[in-house]
Amino acid sequence: MRIVVFMVLALLATSCDSTPKKPEPAAPLDFKSTVAPYTVKLSSPWTLTTADTLNTHADLAATYDDTLYLIVIPQKLPAIPGVDPPDALALKRASLAVLEERLKGFQIARQGPIKIDDEIGQSVFASGETEGQQIQYVATYATRGDWGFQVVGWGPKDKASLLTAEVDRVLSSWKFLASKPSELPIPSETEDAPDASTD
Repeated sequence: MRIVVFMVLALLATSCDSTPKKPEPAAPLDFKSTVAPYTVKLSSPWTLTTADTLNTHADLAATYDDTLYLIVIPQKLPAIPGVDPPDALALKRASLAVLEERLKGFQIARQGPIKIDDEIGQSVFASGETEGQQIQYVATYATRGDWGFQVVGWGPKDKASLLTAEVDRVLSSWKFLASKPSELPIPSETEDAPDASTD
């Protein structure tokens, strides 16, 4: 009887040790753009994917379990003397015009300002039909100096809450890497003045 009890205890002890441990969550992926001045973190289960598969203009392209998708499209803003460069509102208007044209039943649920790092951008929550599927979109627009940024997340409409939470998580990690033009050092007059000793 003692042998049986000992064997049962031994089996229980080994079964406790063999319980599979939950894998540690992967560390966030720090994405630092080589195209534009920004960096962002992507936490598991987000993974990078080939940008061309989602949008030929995307700098960053990522997928969340092949259910949600996210792209970042940076663009150098036009510099026209005497004309202010486009702001986040102008980027939003141009992008929404394209979405309205391409998506069947395109509808905006809500939109408004959002803070990205230390800039005020514009965010839009919308939906539409593509290839027979109802898709939810969260699009965010921001400018910084002479750069404009579009951050677009999308997925099935029934995953709208998850999409919103995940895009918020990504945007909360966003950092601009360039100073605003007003923060750049202004050259002194001596630096700009021609050398007086030359004729």
